[in-house]
Amino acid sequence: MVFLITMHCSFILLCWRN
Repeated sequence: MVFLITMHCSFILLCWRN
């Protein structure tokens, strides 16, 4: 579960930074 949340946050951060 934690892994999923981390991946989700990472994905959003990447998109937001891009």
